[in-house]
Amino acid sequence: MQIEIVSIGSELLRGSTINTNAAAIGQFLQRGGYLVSRQTALPDDLFTCKEFLQEALDRSALLITTGGLGPTLDDITCDILSKVCKTEPQELQNKVGCAPGLLYKEKGAMLIALPGVPKELDAFLDRELLQRIKQQLPLEEKIFSQEVFLGGKTEKEVDSFLRKMGQKYPEILLGIYPRLGLLQLTLSTRDSEEIRAHKKLTSCVNEIKEAFPYHHYEATTGQIGEAIHKICLENGFTLAFAESCTGGALAEKITKLPGASSYFLGSIVAYANRYKQGFLEVNGETLQKNGAVSLPVVQEMTGYLRQRGGADCVISVSGVSGPGGGSPEKPVGTVALGIAVPGEDPVCGFIKAPTSRASSIEYTCNIALFYLWQWLAHHQKPVFHHVPIT
Repeated sequence: MQIEIVSIGSELLRGSTINTNAAAIGQFLQRGGYLVSRQTALPDDLFTCKEFLQEALDRSALLITTGGLGPTLDDITCDILSKVCKTEPQELQNKVGCAPGLLYKEKGAMLIALPGVPKELDAFLDRELLQRIKQQLPLEEKIFSQEVFLGGKTEKEVDSFLRKMGQKYPEILLGIYPRLGLLQLTLSTRDSEEIRAHKKLTSCVNEIKEAFPYHHYEATTGQIGEAIHKICLENGFTLAFAESCTGGALAEKITKLPGASSYFLGSIVAYANRYKQGFLEVNGETLQKNGAVSLPVVQEMTGYLRQRGGADCVISVSGVSGPGGGSPEKPVGTVALGIAVPGEDPVCGFIKAPTSRASSIEYTCNIALFYLWQWLAHHQKPVFHHVPIT
């Protein structure tokens, strides 16, 4: 069954807007047992969109479009669909906005046009819409899937094992999706019986977890912050951060989770050296002798939050996020990291993050949180593989 998603909006092609809608629709359809065959982004151009949608309708059983349904001058989807489709559409109620969705049944296929505003789109992706799709396009075989999340492992380190799993479970499709310091493994299979499908998937998932016993974590979102959230709540641990190069990104990963106030004490973002001295009581001589990106500095940052701040668990980071500021001794991507857990001496070490600024911050946050989780969950102290400085 050919299923396509078409996102309409020139801003998507310019890169000024990230296309999160296609991902949301793909996840929605997968939960219902459907697999998307193609995703396409089109500009706000009447001729281009009309030509493409006509071709897509001829080859697809289900076509879902987003964008271009509102009242502004670049909203052209309604005009295009009136020319492409011969049948009258059914209106789908918009519960959070003004532009309704449209549902066409054309040439034995189904075309669903939805708004492009993410919060409006999300409101349409419900059980009622899925039932409409299933009535028109019933499944003989449903797609079932499970996910496994790993931290501190690279694609290369996991790939050889997954190849063996692919040979052992040929009916299961395995995929690896990197997330800057984390990995998402997706397992999917087609079957007409849910119990049989889940039995096959669970067997494969268990083997993967057994192969990486200290690296797989449980999180519905796949975010390592969720795993930290859970373990702190379950054990009554308090948590605090001292952030330099991450600029508050560590705290954001925790505070976006409901209930974080039960354990998260806060984060001190001390970017400048005088703030490290003034708010984290880092010794001036330590900074002068070793530089801000050094193990003695993050050790003092960690010690302050633990002793004076009263936190059970601490992460401290100071690094060179780039694109400038690096040196031969401390190249861009060098990050000093300190971690402390209850009842143990703090551990400090260096990690090598990507040289892209945004990627460096995301990688540092993910790896730091993973190391903390690994220590708390499995009593495994962090092993710093990248030590560019003595």
